[in-house]
Amino acid sequence: MPDKIDIKAVLEEIYSLSESLPESPKAYLQCSSSLRRKLRADLELALKKLELVQQNLDPVSMPEAVFDPTAPKIVGKLVADTLLLQPRHLLSEMADTRFYVSRGKQRRTVCEQRRTVCEQRRTGVRAKANTACPAGLEEAGA
Repeated sequence: MPDKIDIKAVLEEIYSLSESLPESPKAYLQCSSSLRRKLRADLELALKKLELVQQNLDPVSMPEAVFDPTAPKIVGKLVADTLLLQPRHLLSEMADTRFYVSRGKQRRTVCEQRRTVCEQRRTGVRAKANTACPAGLEEAGA
């Protein structure tokens, strides 16, 4: 490989080669699908090489890794690693343990309470004599 490369000459050659390629999809219909796949793979390899050259021309380089908190894979890995670091417990040990529940579980509990109240009103019988309606259900007419 020569010590000094004439970048302008290489870019002119790349540009002239790209100009000789047809832009219309109809021009590639005569090619078999396996040939088109191979051409696409070869072009993708050439494009990656050109992108690498473009990045190397920039005096300010990009970091190798960037933390993006909106990327699902990164957040998922963080959550999974955090959960794996917690000590494990046998389910038999957890039978009498109380937990904070998610908001969805609380909503289901309220729905179950409403169903119970509706059933009690429909039948006219309360399950226990001192069972009161859940907070706010009597005012809402549940």
